[in-house]
Amino acid sequence: MNEQATLYAARGWPHGQHRHLYEVAQRLADEVGDNQIRARFAIASDLHANFYEDYLRPIDVQFHLNEVTQLVQRIEAILSDGPLSDGPVNGA
Repeated sequence: MNEQATLYAARGWPHGQHRHLYEVAQRLADEVGDNQIRARFAIASDLHANFYEDYLRPIDVQFHLNEVTQLVQRIEAILSDGPLSDGPVNGA
């Protein structure tokens, strides 16, 4: 399980679909007051799309990977800090 899914599962947040991941990334960014989570999640989504479409240049892939690494490190830090709100995402 990846770091995002671990975080979401620990809080009981749905995470089985891309829509769920997007919603939770937005919620997490709001809860910790870190818009870089929002931005880096968008970059991670773009990198995921590139896996299927192969449209990014190698230099862009490297940039994306660096940003996603920073996102993972931030989520790991949040996980180590303890619980945030554990309510449902968008009433789900």
